[in-house]
Amino acid sequence: MESLYDAVTLDKLRHDWLTIVPAFSHDDLTDPGERGDALTVALDHLRPDQAVYVCGPPAMLAGSRLRLLAAGVPAERIHLPERIPWR
Repeated sequence: MESLYDAVTLDKLRHDWLTIVPAFSHDDLTDPGERGDALTVALDHLRPDQAVYVCGPPAMLAGSRLRLLAAGVPAERIHLPERIPWR
């Protein structure tokens, strides 16, 4: 977990209502459930009553809303930055 961005802070976020799932897109040493792009990994762990907050680079954010809606996440539970930069 030490190679994750700001892993020390992530480790301190312990709440019953919060699920943090590390995602390693190209690490063959991780469990299969943890490999893949961040949104795919998050959807694998999503519970029906959860809200989804997405942040990250523009390329990741671009199709996030459509993928979440297609996965059955209600629009009111999807939270993205108000303005997604395209550069």
